Amino acid sequence: MGDITLRRLEPRDIPQLQALHEDWFPIRYNDAFYQNAGEGIWETGEPLFTQVAVEFQTDVLIGAVTAQIQSSDQADEKQLVKDGSLMYILTLGARHDYRRRGIASALLETCIQEANASPHCGALYLHVKADNFSAIRFYEKNGFQRLRFLQDYYLIHGQNHHAYLYIRYINGGSAPVKWIDLFTRPLSAIVSFFSRFFHGHDIDDKACSITTNFIIMFVLDDQEIEEAENERLKKKLQAKNKLTPEEEAIQQQQALINEKNKYWAPILLLYPLGPVCVALTTVVFGGVITNAASTTCNAHLGTFLQGAVGLSYILILFYAYCWIGPWPIRKLKMLKFFYSFYGVICIGWWGVFGTAEAMAATASGFNSCLSTSPMLYVFSQYQITIFWLLFVFFLCFAFKEMYIYYKATDQVRKADSAKKQAKKEAIEKEETLKKAAKEEAERIEQEKQAAIQREKEERDKLYAKIDNDDEDDKVHDENGHDENEDDDNGEDDEEDGSEEDEENDQENDENNENDDNAQPEQNQEK
Repeated sequence: MGDITLRRLEPRDIPQLQALHEDWFPIRYNDAFYQNAGEGIWETGEPLFTQVAVEFQTDVLIGAVTAQIQSSDQADEKQLVKDGSLMYILTLGARHDYRRRGIASALLETCIQEANASPHCGALYLHVKADNFSAIRFYEKNGFQRLRFLQDYYLIHGQNHHAYLYIRYINGGSAPVKWIDLFTRPLSAIVSFFSRFFHGHDIDDKACSITTNFIIMFVLDDQEIEEAENERLKKKLQAKNKLTPEEEAIQQQQALINEKNKYWAPILLLYPLGPVCVALTTVVFGGVITNAASTTCNAHLGTFLQGAVGLSYILILFYAYCWIGPWPIRKLKMLKFFYSFYGVICIGWWGVFGTAEAMAATASGFNSCLSTSPMLYVFSQYQITIFWLLFVFFLCFAFKEMYIYYKATDQVRKADSAKKQAKKEAIEKEETLKKAAKEEAERIEQEKQAAIQREKEERDKLYAKIDNDDEDDKVHDENGHDENEDDDNGEDDEEDGSEEDEENDQENDENNENDDNAQPEQNQEK
């Protein structure tokens, strides 16, 4: 990787990392995840290990890994290590055009080195989709082992998907040892061995229709698996785009059934291998013992063993027919029905009748089974013992699967609850924002109306002042006109007065003249 360098994630890489994650994974991470990753912290405030592969010249991201070291009691998956801590690999991927160049392996190696540097870290673990065969093979090649099957672990686009938990122990770490592991580990090894025959094969076909012939299937290399998976997803996407809503609902239902069949197929086809091996020993040795043993025993052990041989033949023949029968058993319901019915008969024959006869058989005394038929006595005790061991194993396995299913569904319920809570909070936040926006709009509208009202009042005041000035001018004009009229009236009065004076003067003059004329006449009379 001469032109590629590895370094820590930086805040400037967040847009590229988000784009790569959305291209790689069907699960969407929130913005807070990327912001915290850029700062090297987890959502809880704890350190987050990040490593990115970038082109040396262009500084473009071509791969990335994020992981976190957790204490064993704080991890989501409990009881993975005895004590100490472990690293959880959150995301790991490389760009499509840079795959097959060891980038993902180099990024994974940085996680392993980081975990090894912590002396108390006992393991690295991760989750992977059950149908992601290329990723499963990649982790198995890098030393990870499958630890658990998690039913309905992922909820993607409204559909549940199964997952596997893979783990790699380091620094001497190991899982807590339980007594049930004495039974589960050998059987898990057998299942893992036979599961290799199915690797790289479309298990949907095997789960839906159990094949008529036992075919040893070849294992594709990583590139062929990846190309086949991409082609399958492309065809699936194209088919989905052409489907009607009804057809899409049917396809989703079929996909759900196939997912369930993937879970039940190994249980019904591979897990019975243990009882079948016990049945083979019963047929091989029990048939000889029943023919050679004495019938004078004080218990019906011979009858019990003959019935055990017959029931063992039924189990062996049915199990062989499942693999090499001429006509395939196309429904897993048939297997479930057979094993349920056969299990009830076994409980009655081995658990009730056989146990009662084995307890009744004596090791000493008159016609003791041990003295008359020692092989029959010992083999019958072996049959009862192995039956109860298998029965206890079945109960433990059933309870374990129920517990895992409960935990998985509980996580789904918690995820759904968290999703609903987040949706509720988002709705409440949106309503709060809408309410605040509405109040702000109302406040702005009130301020606007108040401003308009103030402008109107100021305008009214201005108009009122102008009207008052006009009235004053009008009044002033009216008062001026009256004074002119008074002046005119005064002038008229003055003219009238002058005329009257002139008339009075004329009258006075006439009177004076008359007086003057009258006086000489009086003088003449005298």
